[in-house]
Amino acid sequence: MHFDLTTLPNGLRVISQDMPSVRSVAVGMWVDAGSRDETPIEAGASHFLEHLLFKGSDRLSAQAIAEAFDAVGAQHNAFTSKEYTSYWAKLRDADLPLATEILSEMLIRPAFRQEEIDSERHVVMEEINMNEDDPTDVAHEMFVRSLWSGHPLAPPILGTRESITEMTRDTIAGYWGRRYSPKSVVVAAAGRVDHADLVAQIESHMGEWAGPEIDREASASEPRAEVNVTRRDTEQAHLV
Repeated sequence: MHFDLTTLPNGLRVISQDMPSVRSVAVGMWVDAGSRDETPIEAGASHFLEHLLFKGSDRLSAQAIAEAFDAVGAQHNAFTSKEYTSYWAKLRDADLPLATEILSEMLIRPAFRQEEIDSERHVVMEEINMNEDDPTDVAHEMFVRSLWSGHPLAPPILGTRESITEMTRDTIAGYWGRRYSPKSVVVAAAGRVDHADLVAQIESHMGEWAGPEIDREASASEPRAEVNVTRRDTEQAHLV
């Protein structure tokens, strides 16, 4: 299996596999940030942030993002796990520049509008309620909590009612500033894709992005609070 890999000067990695027999492409921006990287007051921030990035930047609104993807018949979504977060789109190969522009804008310039934070807080709380209603989810989270007791992998991806209720804009923005960095992002694409063109697109949108050095080991050493686990340890997707 052949693939091409390029690392931009700011540390962001771009990897692709060309499949000339198709006329579509799947592209994802994978961020080295998951629930294991959260401090106790940030519990659930990775997943909360995933929701908020789809709410747009100062330049793009949530409606503009959705309409742009819908106009070209694209699929787009995201998910959060304990170790990473992914934002992705599937669309025609000719529309790849649209996807790289929008996903880049979402990642590096989130608006964090207070009204949208408050709105999504209710959405996340409802997800927590739904998982508490599923005995399988509850049993699995209890197993994970026992297996990883005291370890960063133990807390639930969604966080808790308390952490989500008390999470402020500064907490979420601070987590984004600490965990989202060029060196923590991999842009991956597969389908009919020219690697040089993809690199040029990403460099145009994200080449000037700078961020902190990411130290997962330091984050993992933070003390972990005991939590009531209510959710299966699976990737959490949401529809936009």
